[in-house]
Amino acid sequence: MSYFPLFVNLKDQCCMVVGDGQVARRKADALRRYEAKVVMYEEGQWKMEDLSQAFLVVAATDDRQVNHQIASYCKAHGIGVNVADSKEDSTFLFPSLVQRGPISIGISTGGNSPLMSAQIRRAIEEAVPEEEGDIVEFMGEVRSWVKKLPIEQQKRKQIFQIIYTKAKEKNRKLKVEEMKEAAEELLGEEYDNIDKE
Repeated sequence: MSYFPLFVNLKDQCCMVVGDGQVARRKADALRRYEAKVVMYEEGQWKMEDLSQAFLVVAATDDRQVNHQIASYCKAHGIGVNVADSKEDSTFLFPSLVQRGPISIGISTGGNSPLMSAQIRRAIEEAVPEEEGDIVEFMGEVRSWVKKLPIEQQKRKQIFQIIYTKAKEKNRKLKVEEMKEAAEELLGEEYDNIDKE
């Protein structure tokens, strides 16, 4: 089976984790990093109906039968469920994650080889330095500024590319003056005649 990589906004979404072992805590921590409201239930401290309020559920108890029952309930009620010990019972999988600011990269082998996912994750962590997240955040600011310039779309793309290239070379955000210089470099006299604020 091939899984579709889908990025979901979990901010303030109720995500319930059933189980209190290392796997349950690790998955709860991953959800919290994306600002989900995580509710953790230890075995015996919850009822099946408690799950009805969840956007997503993680079944990570040490009882395979209980995990299966949780999965069946969630599927019947249209709730996404991840079962720690059964990809067959799961409607979604947790990828191996690389996060650099707003950059999120998920790696999945479809549950076939967590070891290989971890190796690929380490290779990506080396290839995408921490600073890349800062540059991406900066480029979001640049995008707003460039979109306000009253110039044709192709020139906007070129300015964006020049600024990105300069930021990568310097391995940091550019100052406003440096951004304006990049625009002037491309536009020449046309830049002098536009409102740049």
